[in-house]
Amino acid sequence: MAGSGTIIDDAMTKFGLKNIAAGSGMPYPRLSLEAIIGSRPDLIIFGAGHTDMKEGSKVLLKRLGMLEAVRKGRVCYLKDDALYRPGPRITDGFAELAQCAEML
Repeated sequence: MAGSGTIIDDAMTKFGLKNIAAGSGMPYPRLSLEAIIGSRPDLIIFGAGHTDMKEGSKVLLKRLGMLEAVRKGRVCYLKDDALYRPGPRITDGFAELAQCAEML
């Protein structure tokens, strides 16, 4: 999760996405499963990680299966870390996030 004040939150706002972690008051909060379910996200975005996020997210997505975003397949996986590392590749990260936003 990336809260307010982070480049990820800023990018999400730029693309018209509402970040459920923005109101946490922390840059990188840990939200409970109940908080995620209660926020009823329209889209779930997984950042690139050190492991295969598609494989690693299966258990979480199973637990979030009642959410419309999961039922309708509005789950997006960023392919690399360009969005979280400000630099010349940030535009690649913006392009990936724009593709995620198109799922809505």
